[in-house]
Amino acid sequence: MNHRYTHPGNFTAYLTVTDTDGLTNRASRIIQVAAPKPVVSVRLFNKHSGNRIELEEEFGVRVTVRASNDGLGPLFDLAFSGPALKIPEIFSTVSAPSLTGTGTFQPDESREFNWTLRADRAGGFAFIAPCVTGKDAANRPTLERPPRARSPL
Repeated sequence: MNHRYTHPGNFTAYLTVTDTDGLTNRASRIIQVAAPKPVVSVRLFNKHSGNRIELEEEFGVRVTVRASNDGLGPLFDLAFSGPALKIPEIFSTVSAPSLTGTGTFQPDESREFNWTLRADRAGGFAFIAPCVTGKDAANRPTLERPPRARSPL
């Protein structure tokens, strides 16, 4: 007999065996069904190797939010815990996404948020996207701490 789970959570599976004399025995096991996890990435788009940026250069930064494909059910109410991208003071914003809400994600679904920035001053920098929080289909909280994109200027 097979059983296919339709949402994440912890479930108890029971097996009862009866022999030819009518004697029975029962065993149980906890089954943990995983939910997708939120995944955040930050990517720098520029024309130089090593993420080097020249003064007055305009370049792109993309923050991608994705639900992993290694679990069951959607992720609900995903939201950045702060601004979608912390922009270092050495840059000015040329363009930014008008909305950075995330919402509900099915497994392996993603959304991209793009900025165009200009280098106004020299210096080292790190682009930091905030954590993404929300709930899985079992109403459990989710949390993702994204990596940082660093580069010298």
